[in-house]
Amino acid sequence: MTRIVDAAGRSRARIDDRPATLAALRTLGAYLLEIHGQADARCLMRPELQAETLDAFAGCGALREQFAGALADARAVQVRLTEALGAQRDQKGRAQLLEFQVEAMEQLGLEEGELERLEREHTLLANLDRQRELLD
Repeated sequence: MTRIVDAAGRSRARIDDRPATLAALRTLGAYLLEIHGQADARCLMRPELQAETLDAFAGCGALREQFAGALADARAVQVRLTEALGAQRDQKGRAQLLEFQVEAMEQLGLEEGELERLEREHTLLANLDRQRELLD
């Protein structure tokens, strides 16, 4: 990793002799090296490093891994619960729609064979405009 700042204040960063962003240098550098200087304490401002450092100091690495596993399981359960509640809402909405449709059909008071008669009438009326045009 290299970073060159020229006299004009412009900087060029490279990782394996390829151009890179400062963010990429910062991310990779956090894992590869530790720089000591005036701003040493600045790295302690990153919450993930704070937790990692405290857990390492306390010797809680195994507990941290257990917690991470339990947290991942809890998040997976939360996702499944959200999906189940969404499916339940959809099912409830579908049931309400079907109840509404059944009620509407009952209010129409359709008799046996009336649907076929209405379909024939619809077909006839739909073609009526076309037949008028042909007759004109």
